[in-house]
Amino acid sequence: MNETSYTDMIKAELQQINSSGKQTTDNKHIIRGGELLQMEVEEVPMLFADLIPRIGLVAEVGASDTGKSMLYRQMAMSIVKGSDFLGFKYTGRFQNVIFVSTEDDMQATAFLLRKQNKTMKITIEQANRIRFVYDVDNVIEAIRNALTEEPADAVIIDAYSDVFTGKDSKDATQTRQFLNEYGKIAKDFGCCVAFLHHTGKRTEDLAPSKNNAVGSQSFEAKMRLM
Repeated sequence: MNETSYTDMIKAELQQINSSGKQTTDNKHIIRGGELLQMEVEEVPMLFADLIPRIGLVAEVGASDTGKSMLYRQMAMSIVKGSDFLGFKYTGRFQNVIFVSTEDDMQATAFLLRKQNKTMKITIEQANRIRFVYDVDNVIEAIRNALTEEPADAVIIDAYSDVFTGKDSKDATQTRQFLNEYGKIAKDFGCCVAFLHHTGKRTEDLAPSKNNAVGSQSFEAKMRLM
């Protein structure tokens, strides 16, 4: 896909998103049931068919040093390549990703990306559609600015604990308020926001469970997939 056709595709997608929003109601907080029926939605839009929703919050949770970041890099590379991820078909729109990295710096990412690309084999043009974000004070603002400049299928947050702005991650109210801001991003820009999170040390030897994540149960409750 050349740069011109890619830009035209982006513009067309944005026009479709804007026009569909205008057809609902003047009050953006209230939508009538009849309007929902007239949308004729036959299936939930997916980023990867039968796995990851196109819009909403999702999370990958696991113990330290188990390849969580590697898996998200693989997902990002699959998106920009427009290829399957773990055997699930890519059904996104933009082939574009924003990757907020708090655990790996530029040097580490450059090494790991190059190493992983020996298998993934993405081109430089495709790689340019992964935008890595490092060392920003206001993550929400940085993401919104990046999405306004150029839409993306997914915003990957690696890792959740480093961007959490509340005082207590075990507090349900603080967790919900924090995640609500990312939920708004997903809805406003029609994208998936994917968090990388950790399990508690005491749960590492237990069977995998969504209840093993560090912090409030509200984190799990806000995720569409975990």
